[in-house]
Amino acid sequence: MTGRGWVLELPAQADSPARARRFLREVLSGPAAGVGEDLLDDAAVCVTELVSNALLHARTPMTLTARRTGGGLRLAVADGSPRRPHWVPRSLTAGTGRGLALISALSADHGVEPRPGGKEVWCELRPGAGGPADPADLVEELAQEWAAVVADLGDVVGAGPSPEPPLLLLRYPVEVGIRMREHRETVLRELQLLGLPGGSRGADAVGATALEVRQLLDAVYGGPLSRAEADKLRAAAEGRAEVDLEYDRFPDQRSFVERWRQLVADVEQLGRDRGVAVLATPGDVSALERWVCEEFLRQLDGERPRPWPHAPA
Repeated sequence: MTGRGWVLELPAQADSPARARRFLREVLSGPAAGVGEDLLDDAAVCVTELVSNALLHARTPMTLTARRTGGGLRLAVADGSPRRPHWVPRSLTAGTGRGLALISALSADHGVEPRPGGKEVWCELRPGAGGPADPADLVEELAQEWAAVVADLGDVVGAGPSPEPPLLLLRYPVEVGIRMREHRETVLRELQLLGLPGGSRGADAVGATALEVRQLLDAVYGGPLSRAEADKLRAAAEGRAEVDLEYDRFPDQRSFVERWRQLVADVEQLGRDRGVAVLATPGDVSALERWVCEEFLRQLDGERPRPWPHAPA
């Protein structure tokens, strides 16, 4: 322990979240530390999210500091990236992207402060200040987040007039589609962790797969919001079960779709080989993924679009 609390230097490696949790348990367990078991459990969750976010987004060595504040505990992770953390609205079942919301729910206060050459993300825990959120409060919070997203949908772009008709996804299932995107991002997070030094055997190959997944996801979701993505968000915010989507055609679209389909199969096989359950695609998400690829390829061959064949749940 130093004058500023307990300090641990962590490398940009896959085992850093686990090392941070062990460190907290070691220094804060026992009567001398004066930290109750409930507070220590919340601290373990928060430090996992703080370190994981720094690991995935900053990709620099980091410094974890834990300090007593009266009856509470302040946790801070400093990294070498000035980019502030942010997140987009998710469903209640999202496997990733809820880290900051977890920290918000469990802590009495939290924030981000600039530091020379980077930033520090911190949270303060106090006994009884956090705890499990009321499901009704979560639903209201998510409704407000989606409403804010829809209010910002003015910046929607398309490819402009085209001599060819757009590709259509008719009766696209909105809820399954949201979970498909969330699953893709969960897979990317897991691949990034496995591809870090110490993340797995063959980390370089996994890292290359993660890079390609990131590049394909950026091509689909990155940059200005597309017309189809805006329509999905509006449909989700309005509680609609299905929506018709239009996609502009672009050069080499066939090879893009075929490569994506092969990459999905490669990731599934990687999950089986490594025993990583989160890489497996849920059944309804897998069915939607197959249908989207098949529809794009069929329509690129000049066939008429067919609607999603399964009734909404």
